[in-house]
Amino acid sequence: MEAMHELQEKRWPEFERVIEYDNKQLEETDIPVYRQMLDLFTSKMHLAEPSTRTHLAQLVEFIGMWERSITGNLPRDVVKRIRADEEKLKTLYADLKENFERLQATLKE
Repeated sequence: MEAMHELQEKRWPEFERVIEYDNKQLEETDIPVYRQMLDLFTSKMHLAEPSTRTHLAQLVEFIGMWERSITGNLPRDVVKRIRADEEKLKTLYADLKENFERLQATLKE
């Protein structure tokens, strides 16, 4: 057990750099892309399939949680506890894929 603790202490700077890199990527790349996705979704809502519209709240909540976390207005442990991860968006992704494939098949006919 002590050997594990020593290893963690020795290698902590490496792990800390990984965490810092991930946080920077989340703030500078990932969340802005999700924000663009939300902007496109809301500006083209009239073109969205009814099944896709039902996922808007999930996307808004996901982005809001991470934006609040990044700005320090929501503790990270709260984000983890409420499971604000991309898993919650899988139903949106599945719906988008299904509708895309259906529309693509219709166009081929």
